[in-house]
Amino acid sequence: MAETVSLPLQRWQRQLIALAWISYAAYYLGRVNLSPALPAMETDLGLSKEALGLLGTGFFWTYAIGQVINGQLGDLISPRRLVFFGMLASAAVNLAFGFSSSFALLLLLWGINGYCQATGWGPVLRTLSNWLSGAQRRRIATLFGTSYVLGNAAVLLFSGWLVNRWGWRAAFFVPAGLLALMACFWWFQVRDTPEERGYQRDWTLEPNALAAFNLRAVLAGMAGNFRRYWPLSLAGLFVGFCLIALNTWVPTYFVEEGGVAIDRAAALAALSPIAGSLGVILSSGLVNRFFAGRELYGLVGTLAGLILLFLAFPNLPAGLTLATLGLMVIGAFASATSSLTHTTLPLVLGDRQNASTLAGLIGFSINMGGGLSTLIVGGILDRFNWDAVFYALAACALLALLLVTLAATRRL
Repeated sequence: MAETVSLPLQRWQRQLIALAWISYAAYYLGRVNLSPALPAMETDLGLSKEALGLLGTGFFWTYAIGQVINGQLGDLISPRRLVFFGMLASAAVNLAFGFSSSFALLLLLWGINGYCQATGWGPVLRTLSNWLSGAQRRRIATLFGTSYVLGNAAVLLFSGWLVNRWGWRAAFFVPAGLLALMACFWWFQVRDTPEERGYQRDWTLEPNALAAFNLRAVLAGMAGNFRRYWPLSLAGLFVGFCLIALNTWVPTYFVEEGGVAIDRAAALAALSPIAGSLGVILSSGLVNRFFAGRELYGLVGTLAGLILLFLAFPNLPAGLTLATLGLMVIGAFASATSSLTHTTLPLVLGDRQNASTLAGLIGFSINMGGGLSTLIVGGILDRFNWDAVFYALAACALLALLLVTLAATRRL
């Protein structure tokens, strides 16, 4: 039977979609702001790049753990409350971070922030699933996916401008205030279900498969999927290493190698996630057309391209324009690879019961690998140079390719 939605409810749905889009993009105010601040923090606090990279390690590891826990909590308790308190807590941590100079305190705060930031994606999606029918959710899926791409790019631009104008601490003070305002706006404008606004749904709500919060069951499901899909899980580790290393350190690259101010460096770095969104769309279409039923081989192709790009980049002629274009192409391939690994493969390889758990497992691997990358790349930069970074990224992409090839030959 066709799904019908009353006009008053449709107005609330449109408002909720817009607010959910803005809210998730706003989360990036409290996480991407670290990247443009790194060069100034290195100078002001006298920290090594390895130490600064450890901040990212703390963030991404607690973020990975938080996604496992909060993804389940969002199905069991009010996602409105989770988003509100998570965003407010992230704002408080960012404010405290801006006042801090002790490395130990910075590390603790940014690790806490990782968990707070993990209250975003799952609970926001749960809110949308409460308000929208299945057909409506499918129609807005691509649109909603642009929230993190444009949020990432916008915050890079904004944070770079703040650092250049008022110093690195401003890149945490100002986003903290904006996050707190956004949290309050979310709290007063959003309700968990249409019924809380006095509307009845004209479609059947999909039942919640979780009767109670059972972290042991969640971890057992992830462990079971790891035993079956361990090559892809480990590949996710190396894919995350490549993607998050780029997202974290590219502004520093433009400052050091391009010789530009941090606001311009952040603007150039913002082009990479935008190119990445185009890479995701293009790769999805090409894989669906030429590798339907053989998606693993499509992933082999993007990884092979990424390896070649990483190897070629250090040998490009000197120049800011070529470096920017090169990093945009690398960003497109890295984002396409991550999307195929994290989104497409769980959908085509997992059955209805374990597709979500498999996606969670691979997402966990990507973030754990990303946490390693910020530390290791910082250490490489302290001891060697940027060429060594790109060769290390090529090695990681090669390891991911070998693991995906193994998965393909095992016919996972």
